[in-house]
Amino acid sequence: MTRQRLPRRSLCVVGAALLGAAPTTACYRYVPVQSASVPAGEEVHVRLTPIGTGRLLPILGGTPTELEGTIAPRGDSLAVSVIVARAYRGVTFDSSRQAFVLAPDEIADVRRRQFSRSRTTLAVVGTVVGFAALVGTIVAIADPNPSAEEPLPPPPPPTGIRIPFRFSFR
Repeated sequence: MTRQRLPRRSLCVVGAALLGAAPTTACYRYVPVQSASVPAGEEVHVRLTPIGTGRLLPILGGTPTELEGTIAPRGDSLAVSVIVARAYRGVTFDSSRQAFVLAPDEIADVRRRQFSRSRTTLAVVGTVVGFAALVGTIVAIADPNPSAEEPLPPPPPPTGIRIPFRFSFR
């Protein structure tokens, strides 16, 4: 069985894809804010009071305690546009949005999405370390030459019978 080396170019492409995907994961956190200070169109996470949960229960089903979507302030109330899945004749539509206007007594707190440098750093470092370990493993598996630290294998046994004799003629 012969082992083939992976081309460095494909390893670089995989590494670049992993590094490019790392900043999109685990890089955000939600911090509490005043609902009046959040600009329209901002991504928010709204936690509902029992009053808000009770009002949205027949609309959304289940027990909606939190909403995640974009915000649109409306005077003393707040409109949150969320993505909802609707079924029509057995087909589910995931891309429809519905706006819910919430009164102040229906909102427990509002959290704004914020970039997190520490999470981004950890995600990038973890990706680089994981990629380095992956490359090291692939190189070790694909390397046809054993390392110098391994002892040499013993020589093969002789194929015939040898009897050592010494003849001395004096």
